Amino acid sequence: MHANISTPKTAIGSLPTPTLGNIFSGPNDIGIHNYSSNYGEGNGIIYTCSAGHIDLAHVRSTADWTRYAYNLIQTELLRSSETIPFKTSVDPSIFHIKIKYPNDWQTISNNNRKRVIHLAAIKIAKYVIFNAANWHEIITWYGYSKVRFFSEYPSSFSWEDSFSNMMGIYLAEKVLEESQKNYNSNMTRAIKTEMESFKMLSRVKAISITSSLKGYWYNGWAPGLVKMKVRNFDVGSSDGYINPIRINNIPECPKSAHSGYMIPTLDETNQYGFLFQMEIEPKEFVAKKIMKVINKENVLKNFKIKPEIDFPILLDDMKKEALKKGYIYFE
Repeated sequence: MHANISTPKTAIGSLPTPTLGNIFSGPNDIGIHNYSSNYGEGNGIIYTCSAGHIDLAHVRSTADWTRYAYNLIQTELLRSSETIPFKTSVDPSIFHIKIKYPNDWQTISNNNRKRVIHLAAIKIAKYVIFNAANWHEIITWYGYSKVRFFSEYPSSFSWEDSFSNMMGIYLAEKVLEESQKNYNSNMTRAIKTEMESFKMLSRVKAISITSSLKGYWYNGWAPGLVKMKVRNFDVGSSDGYINPIRINNIPECPKSAHSGYMIPTLDETNQYGFLFQMEIEPKEFVAKKIMKVINKENVLKNFKIKPEIDFPILLDDMKKEALKKGYIYFE
């Protein structure tokens, strides 16, 4: 993390189950957005007609980390840095960013260079945080937890995670493209507008319809005892989009599903003439377990994860484990 760039606050997510310790909210509970603290923010799970369950804490977190990544990457590009180490306060892993500049970079005017850096930094930030969010889901599946003796396995790839994460990244891009000023007020408006477009249900209704899934999508009633029987491994591999998971046959929700958010890609990040690459250096205690899944015969000491190559291998392994446990999954 960069000493001169403030990091976002921590936003605590909820499971999309109306069980002890989880928060369900309604249309009037969104509140304002606050990058530096949780003051004034409304979080929790809101059920929407076109996008299913939305975890507002995840939306806020990925939006804020995208902004942080943008500020860091923009600063380093202005310095002509060729390597950028990046990490969040969420997980110990280090993301190693390598950048090769366009051949004519030194001949471009300062104004044009700043414009290109602004646009490229947004795209690179999106890609980094998208993969950071997916990496967090992966490592928690394999046993990592930030808090000792508290398992994060139930929340790994829960059915609302991927869409909520991508929503935050998508909104951050919109806000950053519009202006680098007034981030909190612009993000407050962006979240409210997007959520209203989904048609939010009341807190009481959301709890009622989600409770009807008990025994099918989840079991249990308290932290540590909730078993998530439905997972969502959709990272956009099949169609390039993160699609929402909705509950069928809700009378209040006749409208069709949201069309999904397009995932960030290397092609998108490299469109301005840069050649960008990223690898993940695992620092979690579950790293060796993950490495064995990727390279069973040869666990290297300084192994780094290549998302495009290694994530599909890990996801296949997780899907097999999910089936063995009797889970249902979306992809």
